[in-house]
Amino acid sequence: MSPIPSSKMLTVSSACEHKQIAANNNNATTFLNCHITAPACDENERKPIDLVVVLDRSGSMAGNKLTLCKKTMEFLAKELSAQDRVALVSYDTYVTTDLRLTKMTPEGKSLLASRVNAIQAGSCTNLSGGLLAGLDEIQQPRRADNGEPNPVQSVLLLTDGLANEGISSKSGLVNMLEGALSKNVSLFTFGYGSDHDADLLRQLSDLGRGSYYFVQSLDGVSLAFADCLGGLLSVVAQNIKVEIVAMSLNVSITSIKTKRPISTIKPSAHYEVDLGDMYGQEERDVLVQVTLVESSPEEVQSVVEFK
Repeated sequence: MSPIPSSKMLTVSSACEHKQIAANNNNATTFLNCHITAPACDENERKPIDLVVVLDRSGSMAGNKLTLCKKTMEFLAKELSAQDRVALVSYDTYVTTDLRLTKMTPEGKSLLASRVNAIQAGSCTNLSGGLLAGLDEIQQPRRADNGEPNPVQSVLLLTDGLANEGISSKSGLVNMLEGALSKNVSLFTFGYGSDHDADLLRQLSDLGRGSYYFVQSLDGVSLAFADCLGGLLSVVAQNIKVEIVAMSLNVSITSIKTKRPISTIKPSAHYEVDLGDMYGQEERDVLVQVTLVESSPEEVQSVVEFK
């Protein structure tokens, strides 16, 4: 492997399963790992965030689930400052943008609370419509206050994941998100109640470079959102990409183990992994499998370069 430089922002190291592989070991396979660590976050320099909350108000959310969602919004507003913005989109059969992206000043928090309290459980679950409306709001080039988007942008989906209106199949929802989600926006999903579709919400959050959380109680609300917001409020590096390049024609990259999006630049030889944003002291790994063909015994070759 070629050495990897480290920047002030990120520390990068690499390791190989084997220190050396004999030149006559034809079609030998080995694994290489790229390990990336983000620095600690300075609270005085934290990046302001734009959040769009997409809240399921369908009939299946009636009772405790919707109550937990509203408690979630209380927790959210309390943790944000005047430099942050929040929008609220709610949906049943129909989709409503209850609040455009609004700065969380005392007045903004009061307005958000009144819009949340007015939400009542309705009819069917148009999850696709709600999610698309949330993505449309966060991906506008200008905000409702005519300001620039904040550096950190995310959508939070609060639902039981039981879609039965609009696009309702898992594959359809995943394909929809793939086509609609911008690379600088993350998606976090929160499943309420024991009967929610955890597999769907996990797939959506993986695709959105976020996380999935299960919320069943008031304690679960604070734990889930403390983890989610703790990350979003401590973003120290954005739009991180790792290139993986085979260093000779004798090296073939056969697989890359990561949940993050992978772009193929040259098959078997050059790939790019989109790691998205990284939080303070977060660690990421990209595991690469390569196959080596026979080479001259006199040659000492590097295998893969991470950059």
